[in-house]
Amino acid sequence: MKHSKISIKNVLTTVIKIVVVICVAIMPTSAQEPPIINLVYNNKLAAYQQLVSGFKSVLAKNNQQVNYVENIDYSAIASNTRLILALGSKAINHTQTKASNQAATADIIATLTLNTDLIASANNSTGIAIQVPSKRQLQWHQRILPDAKRIGVLYDPKNSQALVDELTIAAESMSLKIIAVAVHAPTELSAALKRLGREADSILSIPDNSVYSGKTAKAILLFAYRNKLPFVGMSRAWVKAGAIYALDWDYFQLGQQSGTIALDILAGKKAKAIAIQYPTSEQYLLNLKTAEQLKIDFSSNIINGASEVFQ
Repeated sequence: MKHSKISIKNVLTTVIKIVVVICVAIMPTSAQEPPIINLVYNNKLAAYQQLVSGFKSVLAKNNQQVNYVENIDYSAIASNTRLILALGSKAINHTQTKASNQAATADIIATLTLNTDLIASANNSTGIAIQVPSKRQLQWHQRILPDAKRIGVLYDPKNSQALVDELTIAAESMSLKIIAVAVHAPTELSAALKRLGREADSILSIPDNSVYSGKTAKAILLFAYRNKLPFVGMSRAWVKAGAIYALDWDYFQLGQQSGTIALDILAGKKAKAIAIQYPTSEQYLLNLKTAEQLKIDFSSNIINGASEVFQ
């Protein structure tokens, strides 16, 4: 009888231990920490703020739980960072350098740069290059300046020959003509402008820092004004300075596009496997004072369609 009691006790003890082990095994572990997204940007610029807001809106709409690090002072990237959003060339350069040393596993989404090579220079990077395809650029030109059939382009062949070739081919299909004038050195700018003054109906700027810069802006804009040539700028700053129009972006929408890329990466796709994208839509800014000086009358549709008007 005593032996039987001991056996039952031992059995009960064993059963209890097994139950405890099972309960421990099936107890939920502490929740996994949400992935960290490091936002590297200048928060003093409204466009950058809009882009970040658009980015966050997409992740929130898709119930994506993340922790954001607002890296507005370009500080070091923590090693446990899952994803980096870098806005502008300075942030991209900083991020790629820091990430290579401290957050090598973090994927990078880079944007607010024209330079696709910069975006692609890291093996963990993708992004959105803020360029407008050549044909779409000319479609906007045709819509806003329909009488300008001969479009002048100043460029440095070392930097922009491929782009000029694209524009030339696109123009031919639209009954337009590109008057491309090479500028190999700053000393050639004056002669190049004079040629455009004789042959072109407008001047279309392109992202070529050898030709279009703070040092050349005054000379180009002054020549265009004196020769009654509408000059198409590359940014708000150019339009404010006197360019007749420039294409710009809906930065909130650009942030949403970046957020969609982020969802793919957080779902397991590597950044490098995602092709570099371009903005899905553009908007434009107008300078009506310049238009008045050049005696160009815009329709109410063109004026009302502008995202910003200088006058």
